[in-house]
Amino acid sequence: MCPYNNLSSSLGTGDYNQIINRINAIKAALPFLINLTPDERRRGLRQGDKSMAFVSKALEYASAHPNLVPPYLNVGEFQKDGLTEQTIKKTEKSMDETESFVKRGEAFAKITESLG
Repeated sequence: MCPYNNLSSSLGTGDYNQIINRINAIKAALPFLINLTPDERRRGLRQGDKSMAFVSKALEYASAHPNLVPPYLNVGEFQKDGLTEQTIKKTEKSMDETESFVKRGEAFAKITESLG
């Protein structure tokens, strides 16, 4: 017998619509994100942990020593971009956790059905 046999839940159309509306609100809050083609992804820059650490340190130095910053670099925009990147990374982590949770829940429901 399944140890979670006491689970009783439902997800109606209203619930589904509310979830989709919230997902659409998240998309609307990120209007600057674009879809890239596979070729653009392959050719594009990738920022891993080491690259992000380098960019963060460069921003720190640019802020501390504005006299050494080349004239073509707008430090204010650089700071803004850095904060945006950090926020996107945190958002991505949270969304990945949510996606994983939903997928595990789906798998759990299938297992429960087969054991019940």
